[in-house]
Amino acid sequence: MTLDKVRRGMWATVSRLPEGATKAQMTRFGLGEGEVIQCSEVLSRGPVVVRKGTLEVAVGRRLAEQIEVTPGDDTRPGGGEGR
Repeated sequence: MTLDKVRRGMWATVSRLPEGATKAQMTRFGLGEGEVIQCSEVLSRGPVVVRKGTLEVAVGRRLAEQIEVTPGDDTRPGGGEGR
């Protein structure tokens, strides 16, 4: 599943980022592979806003289409694994 397909409130784990500068930038934001994130907003035809802790990042739609995520439980991080 890609990030552009997540719904508001949904938890997910980042499983793959595009290589190169984009991967480096996302990692600097703390959104590297293996990180558990929550979708806080999906703007129509616009960015997907994700949250990790107190950090919120708006990810453009085209970039979100390239970021693979593993969906988790809609109410708890990491699919309800107690993270």
